[in-house]
Amino acid sequence: MADVFSGKIRFWSQIDEEAPELKIVLINRATNQNIRQGFQKSLGIKRILRTARVEGPERHAINAVTGELEAITFVSMAPALRAKVDGISVNLVFVDRIEPEYQTVLDGRYPLQRPIVFISKPKPSDLALVFEQFVLSPAGQKLVKKVKYYPLSHE
Repeated sequence: MADVFSGKIRFWSQIDEEAPELKIVLINRATNQNIRQGFQKSLGIKRILRTARVEGPERHAINAVTGELEAITFVSMAPALRAKVDGISVNLVFVDRIEPEYQTVLDGRYPLQRPIVFISKPKPSDLALVFEQFVLSPAGQKLVKKVKYYPLSHE
């Protein structure tokens, strides 16, 4: 994946000899999208190919690859799975033969993951502390799972 987004691999046939000789169309994410930094860091990509088209919000990135066999992008798991459920014509990329799905992220098998981090002032307000306690409580973690985010750890 890193070789694709860095531009080392430019054709689908370089990934799979049975794939068509189609040029890979990269859809990058805007620099202000946190997912971009996490994606690059997880894969050790210093720079995504400059000619890649840039999209902002998740839905725009998903729309950019919908029905486009040669296009590839990266989005968060929940919107990607939601798109599949909604019947949007996208394929999710297996990594090391692990399917990207809710359970494979929860159990740690799917390797592309990024945490959600809560940051506060050194002396957070009472309201911020109450929110943190709720999120880390069993009820908060149940809600986190219900909306298809992943359980938090307190560090």
